[in-house]
Parts: sequence; C-alpha cells; structure tokens
Amino acid sequence: MVLRTKVKVLLMLTPLMENEKSRSEKYWPAPGQSFTFPNLVTTKSHPDLVITGMEAKFHQGFMITKLRLTFLDKNEKMRFRDLIHLYYDSWPDNKAIAI
Repeated sequence: MVLRTKVKVLLMLTPLMENEKSRSEKYWPAPGQSFTFPNLVTTKSHPDLVITGMEAKFHQGFMITKLRLTFLDKNEKMRFRDLIHLYYDSWPDNKAIAI
C-alpha cells in the first residue's frame, strides 16, 4: 500500500507497549540496518522489497526516521523511494493527547 499510493510520511501513534501488553511490533529498521521481504511479487532470487534505516532523530516524545524502500517495479526494475516515519512514543495509553 505504501508503494502503490506513493506515501511520503508514515505516522505511528500506537505505542509498542500499552498497559504492559504488546500493541505493535517495531517494524522499522534502525539506521544502518535493513529488513528484507523476499518474493512478495515475484519468485526470483532477489528480494522484492528492502527497507533500510537511513537516519533517526530523537526528540522529546517522538522520533523521526528516514527510511529507504528499495523495490522491484512492475517491469522488474529496481527502484527506491525515501519516506519519513514519525513515531510518537509518549502518546498516552488509551487517551487522546492533551492540546
């Protein structure tokens, strides 16, 4: 969906843990690390999608991460797209944020 709709920014408001229960997995890689997803579209030996952490900046209550998506397009050519991931780790459990 991120590739198809050409998303440029992802926003995550769900904490990884809430009320001592796991609510989400950390699905983005740290800077210098990559997650590889083979054979999503094709059955070739190379991966269809690689997500690489490019950089991360930590601020009070949130983190901004630059991710690079490397993928096969419909013509099976390798392409890349950068996107920004915003993660609010201090969003209150089961509450709306105070404005």
